Order: sequence, then C-alpha cells, then structure tokens
Amino acid sequence: MTLAAIGRLKAQEPEQAMTLDWLGRADAMGKPLGIKSVRLAEIDPRLREPDRDKEAAALLAAIETGSFIIALDERGEAPGSVGFANRLASLRDQGQ
Repeated sequence: MTLAAIGRLKAQEPEQAMTLDWLGRADAMGKPLGIKSVRLAEIDPRLREPDRDKEAAALLAAIETGSFIIALDERGEAPGSVGFANRLASLRDQGQ
C-alpha cells in the first residue's frame, strides 16, 4: 500500500506526526490482514506553478504498475474510518 501525496511533510508539524503514526499502525496492523507493506511517497514535482497534469504524472510514477488507486481530495466524499476500512478490506479480499 502506498500513500502518495504532492508536497513534503514538514518536520515538527502535526501533520507529520499524524502521518508517521498512521503509517506505523497501518504497517503493523496490516500484515496480519494481508497487507504486505505500507509506505509514504512524498512527491515534489518542483513546479513553479501548480500543474495538475504534471502532478498526476508524478503521483502515478510513484505507484506500482497495476495497483488499484483510490484518489482522495478534500472536496470529495468522506466515507469515515469504518467505511474506508471496509473498502480496503473488500479490495484485499478481491486480491487487489
């Protein structure tokens, strides 16, 4: 499982602590559930101005070919923790 995002986490920021905590828990709890590994891919496309096409290409390059992709956006649906966990479990059970 890869968590890929545009930008870099800043040291000593709450987002970094939360992300690292989540990655550690997801990696530890995921193994018994069949999730081999969990990793973070911080994407820094080095663009002077935002360019969605270049950002999308950089994100896709960080993900293994053939991976099932779930894109998250603050303007999208908010399934909640249980809904998201159920979605991941369903994908796992389908061999994704």
